Amino acid sequence: MVTPDLGDARIGRLRQFIVLDVFAALTAVVMMTVINVVSARSGWLLVATGMVAVTALLMALGLRALNRGSVVAAITWVAVGNWSIAIGASAVATFSWPIQELAALLPAVVAVPYVSRRQFRLILVVSVAVSVAAAFVGLLQDVTGLTDDLADWIPPATLIAFTPLMSLLVAQAGVGAAETLRDALDRSLEANARLSENEATLAAQARLLRDSRSRIVAAGDSERRRIERDLHDGAQQRLVGLSLQISRAREQCVVDPAAAQATLDDIRREVRAAQQEMRDLVRGVYPPVLTQHGLAPAIRAIIDQVDNTHRSDVRDVGRLGPEVEAAIYFACLEALQNVMKHAGAEAVVSVNLRRADQVVSLVVADDGRGFDADGIPAGNGLVNMADRVGAAGGTLTIESSDGGTSVTAVVAVD
Repeated sequence: MVTPDLGDARIGRLRQFIVLDVFAALTAVVMMTVINVVSARSGWLLVATGMVAVTALLMALGLRALNRGSVVAAITWVAVGNWSIAIGASAVATFSWPIQELAALLPAVVAVPYVSRRQFRLILVVSVAVSVAAAFVGLLQDVTGLTDDLADWIPPATLIAFTPLMSLLVAQAGVGAAETLRDALDRSLEANARLSENEATLAAQARLLRDSRSRIVAAGDSERRRIERDLHDGAQQRLVGLSLQISRAREQCVVDPAAAQATLDDIRREVRAAQQEMRDLVRGVYPPVLTQHGLAPAIRAIIDQVDNTHRSDVRDVGRLGPEVEAAIYFACLEALQNVMKHAGAEAVVSVNLRRADQVVSLVVADDGRGFDADGIPAGNGLVNMADRVGAAGGTLTIESSDGGTSVTAVVAVD
């Protein structure tokens, strides 16, 4: 198994632990050899010395596995070595069982930062089982009789000598486990912080969406009232007048044909005026050129009506959805009207429309008098423009300074 991305510090700490563990095993080999020479010549002690030497070699293989990039294999070698020493040493030198319990539990402690949860559970179960077995073996039997053959000072001296080494190993393993827990806690806190930020962002976006929908509904109601008023005050009044004129012309046809002819001429002029009013009204709702020819021709048509000097780069973007075309068209119309109203007669305006892949962008910019873009009140035309573009799935950006104003609408299209 290849080493996961654990970081150089953790891998270095595991390497230090293995080196220290091997050193502790070799120290035990040296001590048992010395004891065998100076105190008690025992075949069992020689067997135990050989066993510990072999297990030191096994743990050293963990370094080789770690250098190849396999953390799990390295921990496996270390675990097998420690478990073997724990059982073997407790069986031969029964007085050492307290230290061997620590040796048996070390693999579970050191494995925390490096293995999966399932692998850790397996190592933990085996470590506990070996630890319990080492205690039973050390306390309940003394088959070799080695403890009785040793000088009285050797067992306590051995425990005193190895306790610092085992404590150091436990501390080394514990530091890695503690740092893993700390990192996990930090990640959890960061995740909670990001979640809180996301929740705040979503709440703000939901609030903006509600406000935008409210403005769209209010704007729609206002537009319907305007259309109703324009129809009532304009076309409807003309139709009523035409009805009266037609009645008068019918009467005049009998008694005064010449007067009837004049009345019919007036009726013709009124009909043309009514037609023009209807065209103007329809153009404000949805321009026919946009419906018939598409976005680029419709924008070129409104650019031609601008009084200011203008430059344009309006490219054909193909036919888009009605909502998208209407949003971009009215954004351009509102922006150009604002230029004529507020930028000044000397301001030069530029209009750019283009499509790149699945994104259509419109930029209307001028070099006239700017304004405070952050202080746009609700209900302002720019806010309504942003609502319309947002409803089409796009974004509207307004930038303004003393050097002019730029309005950018970007909408993703299929």
